[in-house]
Amino acid sequence: MTPVATLLKSVDANYVAAQLDSEGFAVLSGVLAPDRAKELAAQADVSDSLHSESLSSINRGVGHMLRFGAKLPGPWATWRDSLYRWLVPVANRWNEALNVDCRYPDKFEEFLELNREAGQVQRLSHMNRLGEGDYLALHQDTEGTAKIHTTR
Repeated sequence: MTPVATLLKSVDANYVAAQLDSEGFAVLSGVLAPDRAKELAAQADVSDSLHSESLSSINRGVGHMLRFGAKLPGPWATWRDSLYRWLVPVANRWNEALNVDCRYPDKFEEFLELNREAGQVQRLSHMNRLGEGDYLALHQDTEGTAKIHTTR
């Protein structure tokens, strides 16, 4: 089991799903120790693979968006893959409840392949750095034509 899978095993998935349903976000308290979070933030500050841009410059809020280059560094790639598998049932349940035809595949690599086939060329992996009073506005990134599995 990966370290990320071990960390996520300690999180109550039903509680997180309920938090997502009621609030639109979920806090995974205790998944990262404060020292580890600070260490990762420091790595991000000096990483050559990250490009920072102001959220206000792209009309997305207040704070900074850190876009990853061609390859995600260290633990972020593992986290992205693990969190995708963990959250895809929630996203598919939401789409079903909203009568949206698309369903996301179980594996992140399959999702990336569908995006490439649809014409997405820009990597959208990023993290947001928000300070006190900062916010990320609700938005949707779209590029190419959706080709996610449809139910009809």
